Amino acid sequence: MPTKFTFKVETQDPREPVPFDAFAEMVGHFASILAELDAATTGQPTMRWVIRNLEVGSAQVGLEAAPINPLYDRSAYVVSQFATGMTTVRDQGERPEGISDTAWSDYRAIVRVLHDGISRVSIDAEEQSVVLTSAVQLSDEDEALTTAPVEIGTQTAMSTVEGPLEDVFGHDKKQPSFAIWDTLYGHRVRCDFPASMWDDVKAGVQERVRVHGLVTFDRLGRPERVQVRSIQVLRHDRQRPRAAALLGLAPNLTGGVPSEVWVRRIRDA
Repeated sequence: MPTKFTFKVETQDPREPVPFDAFAEMVGHFASILAELDAATTGQPTMRWVIRNLEVGSAQVGLEAAPINPLYDRSAYVVSQFATGMTTVRDQGERPEGISDTAWSDYRAIVRVLHDGISRVSIDAEEQSVVLTSAVQLSDEDEALTTAPVEIGTQTAMSTVEGPLEDVFGHDKKQPSFAIWDTLYGHRVRCDFPASMWDDVKAGVQERVRVHGLVTFDRLGRPERVQVRSIQVLRHDRQRPRAAALLGLAPNLTGGVPSEVWVRRIRDA
């Protein structure tokens, strides 16, 4: 049976509606963590998550795994790791073992949203259930890591990353960000951008983009985060002419000789 996963977002007062921006931010971070855990082993996504049901009021979303290859279904493992990580954050306020820097950034962001507009999120992941409230606090050590510009063993340099622009996170007005799927290494990269670039980012949603800026690389040389300086939407494939559009560009090129004969003459000359 397909793996199912449900989360419910609530405000402090049940009569108050859930803020859309906070809800969208929470969903985006959930999607980012699931994608990171999915790609942790193979380096590429093995499944998609489809919406099974939606409920208004307390904003409950039910998801169901749709493996790309039904013979290779890692969804139960991914959901278990996700719930286990949430439990670690709730009980210890620390980074779950074995997750990427990108996923840890998303876990921390979820805690921040719990302190800004959302008071409670309930996660029902198969046999595991986790409830996080605004009482969750990160340890002092992990709070320090959120502001550390470069971790030990990492490197930064001006560079470029290419891939599809997947998600945009604007809940943090001071530091909006988006995520792209790095096609070279096959993982998600967080990209922080200035507010002045909102129009450029919006134009790149669901497009393949080239992002240039100050890139933080992990110990293996893979990009993990970008302080964006510029973004370019790549539409090369759409701009290339189709074969039918090339007809007639060089009329009478073969001088009336059949094309296969003309090509043979050129080849044998």
